[in-house]
Amino acid sequence: MFFGNKEKIINLCQGAVDWLLLGLVFSVPLYFAFWHENYSVFALNKVVLFRIITAIAALVFLAKIFLEGKLKYRCGNHVFIGAALLAVSWLISSLFAPISSFAFWGNYERQQGFFTLIFYLIFFLLAILNLKNIFQAKRFMYSLLF
Repeated sequence: MFFGNKEKIINLCQGAVDWLLLGLVFSVPLYFAFWHENYSVFALNKVVLFRIITAIAALVFLAKIFLEGKLKYRCGNHVFIGAALLAVSWLISSLFAPISSFAFWGNYERQQGFFTLIFYLIFFLLAILNLKNIFQAKRFMYSLLF
C-alpha cells in the first residue's frame, strides 16, 4: 500500500521542501543574472517564479505536517506571533491605502503589494521551520553565498 510506509513519505516531503528552498535561493538570482530582459530588480517574471516555487514548497510542507499530525519547530511562539502581526499590519495598511488595489497587488512593474509580501513571509517561515540542524543551516547559507 502506498500509505503503508508513512515515514518514507514524510522524509520525502522533508527532502523536497529542503531542495525546493535551496533551489529557490540558488536558481532565481542565477537565472536572472544571465537572462535578464531589463535591469529592474522587481521584474514580473522574477516574482512569478518566486511565488510558484514558494507555493509548491508550502504545499509539500503542509502535506508533511498533515502526515505527521503535528508541527515540530525549534523557534519559540514569538516568531509566529511576530509574523502574524506583520501580516495583519500589511493587510490593514493595504486596505486603508489611497489606491487599495495597488497596495494589495502592487503595480505592474514592481509587483510588491501585500500579495507578494505574504509570499516573502511564507518563504521566511518555511526556512525557519525547515532548518532542523546546523548542517542544513550551513548548506542554506552556502547556497545563498554562492
